[in-house]
Amino acid sequence: MPLGLKGTISEAELHLIKQRMWKGRSCKARRGELAVPLPVGYLRRLDGQVVRDPDQQVQAVVRLAFDLFDELATINAVLRFLVDHGIQMGSESVRAPIAGRWPGAVPGGS
Repeated sequence: MPLGLKGTISEAELHLIKQRMWKGRSCKARRGELAVPLPVGYLRRLDGQVVRDPDQQVQAVVRLAFDLFDELATINAVLRFLVDHGIQMGSESVRAPIAGRWPGAVPGGS
């Protein structure tokens, strides 16, 4: 088979695979089984239910971030405030959404 034809067939197969993946994701979403990463301040229980993080410190930092945004009007200013004041915002582990947490990370830090 000529090399150009193999490339064309590969592109068509790739398109079909992407279509099937998207269709599968859509079906899962319709059934309510699609788990997406949650924003800071929410947790997913082992049974799949989404709940607010019971940690009062997490709730306070999320509330602070929204209050700062109301006051400062830009996300860049909010991040600068958080970094300047050493306020940490945690992030949930993608592999273990409830089993444990990664330590808090300073926004904008590496």
